[in-house]
Order: sequence, then C-alpha cells, then structure tokens
Amino acid sequence: MSSNGSLFDMDSQLYNGTLFNTKLSKYSGSLAFLSTGEETVTSQLVRFFILIWIAYSGLRCVYNVFFHPLRKIPGPWMAAMTSFPDFWYDAVKRGNYIWEIQKMHKKYGT
Repeated sequence: MSSNGSLFDMDSQLYNGTLFNTKLSKYSGSLAFLSTGEETVTSQLVRFFILIWIAYSGLRCVYNVFFHPLRKIPGPWMAAMTSFPDFWYDAVKRGNYIWEIQKMHKKYGT
C-alpha cells in the first residue's frame, strides 16, 4: 500500500479481493444460499426442506383462517393462524397467557 491514497487503495483491494489474498466467489454480492453454483447434496436438501416447511406453514395459516371449522369463532387473527401468541405469552412473558385468554374472553365474548 502506498502512503498517498492508501485508503482508496485499501478499498479497491477489498473490492477486488486482493487485500487478504482471497478470491471472491462469483456469488459474493448475492444471496449465497440461493446460488446454483458449487452446492453439496446436503445444502440442497436443507434448502429444499426449509422451503417445504415455509410453504407448509403458510398453507396451514391460510387453512386455519379461511377453511377451518372453528374459523367463525371470534378472536385475534394471529391466534387463529398460529400458536405464536401462546408461545409469546408463556415463554417470553413468563406464563401470562392465561390472563391474556381472560382478556380475550371479555373482549370477544365467552
């Protein structure tokens, strides 16, 4: 690195991957897990199962809100879609879900 313009030289070396004698992959600027380059079978399977889980969770939420037999029971939509409010009040707020259920009964009826 030269003394004049050293900050610029360091930035350009970082950009082209020569500062630490490393070669940047062709996917360095994109999301690496979406790349179609050098992947192992394990990473493909992990990505496949993650996508399947996301699709299943989304479809289950849609089913719970629009097609489930209990869809006409009033209440918060998040509690109808997922069990996240149950987890939130029991795990994060240390067991306060029973009190939240009482508030919901007062608000939406018994």
